[in-house]
Amino acid sequence: MTSLASTIAAEIQPIRHSSIPVKVGLALVLAALADWLFYGQRIGLSLTLFAIAMACVSVLFNHAALDLRRTMIGTAILVAGLVPAVEELNMLSFLILVASLTIALLLATNPETTGLTERVRALRNFVLFGPFRFFLEALQIFNMSAFTRGLALWLLPAALGTVFVALFAAQSILDGIYLWGHVALPDNLTYAAYAHRGAYPLIATALLAAAFVLVAMRPGGAAEKSKVIRPLVYLWVGQNVLLVASSILRLDLYVDIYMLTYWRIAAFIWMGLVALGLVLIVTRIALNRSNQWLVGANLIALTIVLYGCSLVNFDAFIADYNVTHSREASGKGVQIDINYLLTLGPQALPAIDKAILLRPGAPESCLVSRRDRLVEQQRQDLAWRSWGFRSWRLQRRLDAQAKDQQAG
Repeated sequence: MTSLASTIAAEIQPIRHSSIPVKVGLALVLAALADWLFYGQRIGLSLTLFAIAMACVSVLFNHAALDLRRTMIGTAILVAGLVPAVEELNMLSFLILVASLTIALLLATNPETTGLTERVRALRNFVLFGPFRFFLEALQIFNMSAFTRGLALWLLPAALGTVFVALFAAQSILDGIYLWGHVALPDNLTYAAYAHRGAYPLIATALLAAAFVLVAMRPGGAAEKSKVIRPLVYLWVGQNVLLVASSILRLDLYVDIYMLTYWRIAAFIWMGLVALGLVLIVTRIALNRSNQWLVGANLIALTIVLYGCSLVNFDAFIADYNVTHSREASGKGVQIDINYLLTLGPQALPAIDKAILLRPGAPESCLVSRRDRLVEQQRQDLAWRSWGFRSWRLQRRLDAQAKDQQAG
């Protein structure tokens, strides 16, 4: 790590302080443009437009070092790389576009390279160390004038405050209306989209909460004893707890309609870990524990959860839940997805048998043959090399069920 950092520092030269705020601003503009072009959209011409925007920004900050010859060569290379992507965007045209853009940017940002060896070294440095330039240059903000440094110090709390308000005046209010108030969702919004939309703020706010506590509430620091910051941290954590509770309710409504899958169980487990992490954050502040204690407690909780999950028969649980809460069994929800049950393996056999009984009028010849293949797979799992206690318990249950059917 030390050698990598020294190499990066040696390869990346300092820039003028006056250009740092403009660079940061244009980086945010490019990020916003990427969000508008790519998020939730199919990628095609949008990638070409973004590549052109990146090239224009690079030329803007390196125009003083450019000469006409290098500019013409870089432009020709970039245009040649854009043509296949405009024709059709596929894996090959994407790689060609990335290569041409990289070479064009290399010509713009490394005017001193002449020979082949220097160009190859510059290309290596551009690919490996280029992403670190933004962070190293951003650190130079703190070497600027007092006015600019004060402006930067105000930027962080203002940004965090905006995020907090957006989550507390926006997401929590919507949850209060549609979840806790039982108001019907808009016509163009399904429960699936609403559940997915609530998961992303939860991830972001959980990471923000953890980072804020680790940085701001250092043991022995001024913020830890502040009568203003400590209540604000509690308020922030309380907002996260409310968001977690809303997300759990949102997911529960989603499962009631669309049944259970592995990913939805993973979402429940993740939300439970987030809730526990928030409780541990409050405990760490209240008991004046160290950040090391907070990280260790979360690692212990994660280990216990993962170990417990290894002992749970999720295949049987998911299959039994979906059959019990299906439209055929409960009169609500969706119909039994037999194909999904069959993908869960032999442990889903008891639930599959229930599903067969709940659908007496359906053509079951194909289903019975596929069930028999699972039975055969279960018998193979009982071989001594692949023997497992869970498979043995299932076989005892299947044998008892077969005896009851023969007696009946």
